[in-house]
Amino acid sequence: MIFHLGGLAYELHLLGDLHAPVAERRAGMIREIDTTLEAIDAQLAARGAPAATDSSLPIVVGSCRTCRTRFPADARYCMNCGASLAPPEPRVDAATPSAPKATT
Repeated sequence: MIFHLGGLAYELHLLGDLHAPVAERRAGMIREIDTTLEAIDAQLAARGAPAATDSSLPIVVGSCRTCRTRFPADARYCMNCGASLAPPEPRVDAATPSAPKATT
């Protein structure tokens, strides 16, 4: 969430449209989520559960082929340029025969 708040603020700044009410509303949403997570962590700690670790953070798995921006494993499109992050389709060579179809 904090990552997305930063992205929103940056995009609005570039557009010259970063107004305090928008930023305050988004920060308030994150503050509310953070407070809820702290309460959940406290309840889990009271039950003896291990504390959360940074392993829950997104794992960066590659960079965009178009603009080289790094992206997490669950990304489908580049957050910088919007390019699709799907792997390229495998090339089918016309000289390679396809496997014979099974008959029943």
